[in-house]
Amino acid sequence: MVPTTSRELLEYSMLEENGAAKYDSGEQQLFDLIKDFDTQLLFIDRAIKLTEKEAHEGQNQLMKELYRWIKEQIALAQSFLGNEPTKGLSIADDDEDDD
Repeated sequence: MVPTTSRELLEYSMLEENGAAKYDSGEQQLFDLIKDFDTQLLFIDRAIKLTEKEAHEGQNQLMKELYRWIKEQIALAQSFLGNEPTKGLSIADDDEDDD
């Protein structure tokens, strides 16, 4: 079912609202963005598996491209912050197939 209340949307989308975050340092705000990208990878990975199961090749390629792009952005931002690529993230580098 499609969420019909903002509470349900927040609950199911894994979004966190924190108005005070705008006063965090730039480094912390960037790291929060990295963590959001990391969370997105969970859903994109599921979408890739579903498109493979349903034989939707065009969508599958698009999801794989998006997955790789987000991984690149995470790596760039982590490097900018001077962090290891997987520091503080739930998803370790899983060496996605490079078709």
